[in-house]
Amino acid sequence: MKNKRSRLAVSSFIWSLLPIILPVTIVLIALIFTDFMNDIGTDHFVSFLGIVAYYSFVIIGIWSSILSIILGVIALFRIKKNNLDGKYFAIGGIVISLIMLVIFYFISSGNLN
Repeated sequence: MKNKRSRLAVSSFIWSLLPIILPVTIVLIALIFTDFMNDIGTDHFVSFLGIVAYYSFVIIGIWSSILSIILGVIALFRIKKNNLDGKYFAIGGIVISLIMLVIFYFISSGNLN
């Protein structure tokens, strides 16, 4: 019989993907509405969505990455203690979140050169 998969590990992985999925979704919405907004003579909405995408990437991304790391570490302890599956989801969530935090650091410090 298969072991039960850790819900914390899966949620850690999903939270680690949020900083990637949310801004991409906002940019896609902006691209869809670009033609519509150009027809009515204003592109303030598209500019606004660009700003929202950037700040959602940085602000929401930092908090979701921290949450993902915490959930992943707790999940690894519970996986080992309760003999559950999902170890690689937890490790994946932690690794992706650490990479995102490094990217956020370089974006916020302006050291992208």
